[in-house]
Amino acid sequence: MLRLTAPLLLSLLFCPPAHAVVKGSASSTHGRYTVRLVGNGECSGVVIARKAVATAAHCARGMQVIAGGRSFRVAGISRSVVLDDGRRVSVSGDAAILQLAAPLPADVATVPIGEGSGDSYTIAGYGTTDEQWRGSLGVLREAMLVAESPYALVDPNRSGSISASACFGDSGGPVLRGGMLVGIITRAAHPSPRLACGHLTRWAPVTRPIRP
Repeated sequence: MLRLTAPLLLSLLFCPPAHAVVKGSASSTHGRYTVRLVGNGECSGVVIARKAVATAAHCARGMQVIAGGRSFRVAGISRSVVLDDGRRVSVSGDAAILQLAAPLPADVATVPIGEGSGDSYTIAGYGTTDEQWRGSLGVLREAMLVAESPYALVDPNRSGSISASACFGDSGGPVLRGGMLVGIITRAAHPSPRLACGHLTRWAPVTRPIRP
């Protein structure tokens, strides 16, 4: 989605859109509900209902959802949706909900949504492991991070100039806490103006109304 031109490289200092999981590992569990978005670039998404996928807002337009080996057309884009169990969830900031034209097949799972618990967060996405080489796009990877500040995550074992984070292709992927979806990946940041990925992962919350 982004070309690494000289002006863009200079702008990466200021929290560029995240597009993959660097310094992560192959994911064997989150592929049940983490999907790919292709069309106007490549991003990730997370299934929250049979006809709804949450993703990053900057990934939402001009995309199709790839799930269960099939392509699904996006019929609309919204900020809230009623889940299959009747609860309503909403997103804000750089986040959006894709409303699909047809329901996803039964072998594609929906992610559980809630506040979760614990001090660690898991991110997952289909992005590249190296921002200089996009050939690894399309393989689901994950990493475990901790909170660095509100809606910003960092590798607790970081060392050297590059640590686990989102990168190109991961925007829209799930952010989980205690196995529950709490948000979606929106942006990555690195203190070096020559790098986009390998430090902070920023995310936007997925929220649901509190019942009285």
